Amino acid sequence: MIPMRPSSLRIATLALSVVGTTCGCGSGATASPNATQVVARIDGHELTISQLNQALVAMHAADTGPAAQQQALNALIDEELVVQAAQKATLDRDRGVMISMDADSREILLRAYTEQHIYPTGPIEDSELRRFYDANAALFSARNIYHSVAFNVEQGPLAPELQAEIDQARSVDALRAILSRKNIGFQTEEITRAAEAIPLPLLPKLAAAAAGDIVIAKSEGGRTQLFVLTGLESSPLSFDEVSSEIRQFLTAQRNRAALKSYLQQLRAASKIEYTNVNPPGTPALSQ
Repeated sequence: MIPMRPSSLRIATLALSVVGTTCGCGSGATASPNATQVVARIDGHELTISQLNQALVAMHAADTGPAAQQQALNALIDEELVVQAAQKATLDRDRGVMISMDADSREILLRAYTEQHIYPTGPIEDSELRRFYDANAALFSARNIYHSVAFNVEQGPLAPELQAEIDQARSVDALRAILSRKNIGFQTEEITRAAEAIPLPLLPKLAAAAAGDIVIAKSEGGRTQLFVLTGLESSPLSFDEVSSEIRQFLTAQRNRAALKSYLQQLRAASKIEYTNVNPPGTPALSQ
């Protein structure tokens, strides 16, 4: 409610991603004594119990009983057979494949480092959740579903005299008449959106409006969007209904801020040299 968030042959790889995002940083964890226990051998290559456990996670198995374990093991075996075939075909030395593997490796390292060394690990306090809820009544306690007719006007920022005239209009027909009389091109569409689906800069304007009011959205690309509010339905959300989503939103927000700050420190402490590697005839990279 906040403006915000396997193929069987790839199951083990996908499992690594799932484990990485669901188990946190795992700092200080020790390997299980059975982590390297062999569950199968395919032409001499061993599959371990840890790989099987990861595959089970990737499958989102309802249980981890014998049937689910066998299914995951069969998927691992299928994966290994194809990987071995790809290696025999020397695809692991193909330039395109090597570039993709390097990109995947970098992504895994990036995710692991940010989770273990950059993102804050402390919980978002309940009091912070409540403050966010109270500060955003239009999204939660005073949430509405807005019915409107949008006028996509083929004109940039409106002249003051035109805007004053539009402010006096109280209906779709009245606004249409004004624009037609001024020979201003427009297109209309009926829109129904809940508060969380409305851009944040526009939401306070709609929340303060009543049926019949015209709200002017920000002009972009030589066009202006006008909303004639034709009706609204009260549809509040309680704190308990949205607290988990607020927590996710605030956690993501906190992580982005931490990453931005960390990158600024890294850039300040690093020597970064830009070189012109663009094809002939294209501008050089800015320094």
